[in-house]
Amino acid sequence: MADLIQIEDPNDPGQLKPLLRPLDVTGVDEEGEEMIILSDPMHLLEDSVVLPAAYLPLLELLDGSRTVNELAEQLVKETGELESGQFIRNLVRTLDERLLLDSPRFREAWEKYAEEYQVLPSRPAALAGLSYPDEPDQLRLFLSGLKGQAEEFQIGPLPMEEAGTADTLIVPHIDMRRGGATMALAYREWEKSAPRIILSGGSERPAQIVVAFGTGHSVLGSLVALTRKDFETPLGTVPSCKGVIDSLAQRLGRGAFAEEIAHREEHSLEFQAVFLADLMERGARFEMVPILGGSFHPFLAMKEKPSEEPIVEEFVVALREALKEDGRPVKFLAGVDFSHVGPRFGDKWEMNEDSLAALQEQDLAVIDAALTGDPDLWFDAIASQNDSTHICGFSSVYLMLRTLGGAKGRLLRYEQSPEQESGSVVTYASIAFESAGAWRQ
Repeated sequence: MADLIQIEDPNDPGQLKPLLRPLDVTGVDEEGEEMIILSDPMHLLEDSVVLPAAYLPLLELLDGSRTVNELAEQLVKETGELESGQFIRNLVRTLDERLLLDSPRFREAWEKYAEEYQVLPSRPAALAGLSYPDEPDQLRLFLSGLKGQAEEFQIGPLPMEEAGTADTLIVPHIDMRRGGATMALAYREWEKSAPRIILSGGSERPAQIVVAFGTGHSVLGSLVALTRKDFETPLGTVPSCKGVIDSLAQRLGRGAFAEEIAHREEHSLEFQAVFLADLMERGARFEMVPILGGSFHPFLAMKEKPSEEPIVEEFVVALREALKEDGRPVKFLAGVDFSHVGPRFGDKWEMNEDSLAALQEQDLAVIDAALTGDPDLWFDAIASQNDSTHICGFSSVYLMLRTLGGAKGRLLRYEQSPEQESGSVVTYASIAFESAGAWRQ
């Protein structure tokens, strides 16, 4: 984690070099006044901070390159108003008090937050009661409704050579109230492809391993972030595969758990755990290997391919070896979404029929690359547009496809979820792959 407030002289607050932490910034209109909402993707802060949109240029100045004194002098010079110098000092102090700057104050709070999570015996369900019901019977009814919608999506039977062979899934991680039916459609593939795990007597059979790649929204600098914690859901606990996780971590080194805290509030795997728990209630036996992928934007900035980075190859080899060492049947999934476009995501973009059609065409080109099972084609398809649509699962899909070592994909469903209030849209899809265990070779 980079130092966002650098201290040259701790006794002189004016020598602090403030840099804003990575935050989610959303523009809103409140009674005709443009405002911005600052939200913490790490969820250290429960409440968002609302500021006038006019503050945005000031926030952009907080890049760690100038001291508070230098910023104050710059603003006084630019505005001709002495009050602007004190204003920026007050703003920096307020942001620091709200833990929006990576200062000693933030570091202390963050370390306490991480320590509290580390001692928990399992990962609590962070979004139960928010994105899905937290009461078991209500959740079962909710999931039943999603499955009913998914059945309506499926038009006609699959060809015999395709039915029941999927061992790998790409599943959305959008809010289950929006994209839950498309998630349910993906998990129908596992009911068909593994009937042995939902027959009676499942408790006597060895658990299948599910390697789950999630999008690490708050992973800051790591390629991957692991956790050994079991995942709690209202339908029961999905156990982690501690043997494989420990074996993988031993091969990767101490850094494998460096950003474990990112799992605490991360929804991209929590939603998958709910669907796995649903299958487990009906006889399935799973143990999950939860892996959050970090950002691939450094590769885009350096115009390099992940395949050229030794740490990527080290991870793939380590994961394959850990799974082979265990020897049990393995399934893979990636909990990802696709494009995030519009003012909510910092784009000057107008949502209309033509722009949505163009976005779909762009998305399907990227999805077609994924269907080949070739991770480099997937990377190239996104890199060719410089990830202009903010695909949320870039690294996770790449790492999964690299681990598979070859797979045939089928697009089950593609969806766009417009947000009329913000004029923005999120897209997502469910995809099934048949890898035939190529990764074992």
